[in-house]
Amino acid sequence: MKITKKICRELRIINEHDYAQGRAYLYYSSQELGRISKPSQWKVYQQGKKFSDAWYEYGAMTFMLWHRGEKEERFNEAVEWMKSNLGIQEVVKTPFGSWMEKSFVEKRNKEIEQLYKTQKQQEIIHEA
Repeated sequence: MKITKKICRELRIINEHDYAQGRAYLYYSSQELGRISKPSQWKVYQQGKKFSDAWYEYGAMTFMLWHRGEKEERFNEAVEWMKSNLGIQEVVKTPFGSWMEKSFVEKRNKEIEQLYKTQKQQEIIHEA
């Protein structure tokens, strides 16, 4: 079974933060224009950890893009940073589009699949 956002939301796992359970993850933040603008960027974030001293980054380590062609390059830099600073071997995409350690994502997806199956079985029992 492919774990999707829909399945996660049915289990009240509504975003990367809930999915991660305190683990580090990498996500893409698009450009914001306005009074205070910021460029697109990849961010490595972990609840309770401070990877950056910049108050406006909320502890996340950022890898800014100055033009569209840098997206893959900055992604690779962020992954290398995670490997060297967090001991992560390999990253894979989560149902929410962020990137996390492969072993954790596989374990978490199996856990979510089991919870979903259990919930559906209980719904069938309650309907009967």
